[in-house]
Amino acid sequence: MAGCGFARPEPTAHLVFSEDESCPPVGVWADGRTFPITLALPGRFNYANALMAAVAAECHGIDPAVALAAMSEVVQVAGRFTTRAFGDVQARLMLAKNPAGWSELLDLVAGGDAPLVVSINARIADGADPSWLWDVPFERLAGRTVVATGDRCRDLSVRLQYGGVAHQMREDPVAAVQAAVLDQPDQVVDVIGNYTAFNELLGAKA
Repeated sequence: MAGCGFARPEPTAHLVFSEDESCPPVGVWADGRTFPITLALPGRFNYANALMAAVAAECHGIDPAVALAAMSEVVQVAGRFTTRAFGDVQARLMLAKNPAGWSELLDLVAGGDAPLVVSINARIADGADPSWLWDVPFERLAGRTVVATGDRCRDLSVRLQYGGVAHQMREDPVAAVQAAVLDQPDQVVDVIGNYTAFNELLGAKA
């Protein structure tokens, strides 16, 4: 409403990405200072999180450059983005807990050609209603090798079918990871799961 007095506050810092993907993004502070952000973790969302953490660190007396240097050494967060073996198959595990998180991770993997396993449960920690699957742009996975798994793999399979994504279905998550590489044996499998599905694979016996 015009004249209400509400407006977006001026940001303390904002993130600038280079058109050259080999150059790291830069955090630009309102006072003109700039700090490149180099991370081992992938994804635009992780760069945004790092910038916000650096701003918070400065509020507590920590130099942003020092904070960002420490963040650059992080290679996984509670198992997220860790790579582990399931038999002879290597898999990179990723966690998505809501449609926004799913969208960000689908953006991350969309440019690759690695086999992809999507694992969906609907237990207490996940929420029992899987209707949120229809809020996720799974259409981006068309043309990839995709395997649906987890307790609600049938619900997921229906969503993928309507999204035009050819896929296999395996109820057992470990079997799904192993099935994903039948045509691409040297590839590392990307695995995205919701909360209990992710933790199930993180703790599964190899």
